Amino acid sequence: MSADGIVFVHGGKYDSRYWQPTMDAIAEREPSVHLLAVDLPGRRGMIGDMSMSGCVNSAVAQVQQADMGSIVLVGHSLAGVTMPGIASELGAERVRRIVAVSCCVPPQGKTTADTVSWSTRLVARLLERVPMPKWLARQIFCNGMSAEQTELSLRLLVPNAPDTPGLTRAPADRSALPPDIPRTWVLTLRDRTLPPRVQLRFAANLNVSEIVPIDTGHNPMIADPQGLAEILLARL
Repeated sequence: MSADGIVFVHGGKYDSRYWQPTMDAIAEREPSVHLLAVDLPGRRGMIGDMSMSGCVNSAVAQVQQADMGSIVLVGHSLAGVTMPGIASELGAERVRRIVAVSCCVPPQGKTTADTVSWSTRLVARLLERVPMPKWLARQIFCNGMSAEQTELSLRLLVPNAPDTPGLTRAPADRSALPPDIPRTWVLTLRDRTLPPRVQLRFAANLNVSEIVPIDTGHNPMIADPQGLAEILLARL
C-alpha cells in the first residue's frame, strides 16, 4: 500500500519554510501527494511546551489536524531526536517509513550534547542565547550552494532557537519506536555540520535499513530539492 503523504520535521536554527523548495519539487511531479511541514513550539507563532515531549505532542497534533492517512515521516538534523517520538505516537499503522536526512541520533539514553566535542558543545550553548552569525551559517550550511540558494538558506535562519535546550539535553529514548517501521538515511556527502562518518554512526543508532547518498552539504532541501524530492517519491 502506498503512503498517502509526506510529513516534514525541521531541525535547529530553521523552521518549516526551508522544506518549501523540496515540497514544490514533489508537488510538481506528483500533485496528488499530501504534504505537511510542521513547526515545533517556538517557531512561526507556535505556542507550547518546548520540551521533548512538548515538541513531539505538537507535531503529532498537527499531523492529526491535517487529517492525513499513512505517511512517510521525514526529518532533518536535530529532528533525529524528535522523529522517533513522533513515529512512536502515530504508530506503524500511520508511519509507513522514516527518512532521516543528515540527522543527529544519539545512542539510546544519551543526549545530543553527549555526541559532540566540548568545543562544539560550548559554541552550541552560546548559540542558544544569541543568533547564529551568518558567516558561520554560510560556512557550515551553504557549501556547494548557488548564490540564490545561499541567500535563501541564510534568509530563512531563525534568529534564535528557543527549543534547542529542551532537545539537545534530553536523553534519547527510542524504546517505544515500532521496530517494523522501515528506515532510510539520506547521507549528505559534503556535509560540514555532520560529516558522513558521523552520520554513519548516527544511522547505526537508528538501525536504518537503507542508506541513500546525495551530493550536497547539510541542507539538501535547498541545495538539491529535485534530488531530494526524487529520493522521497521513490520511497512512497
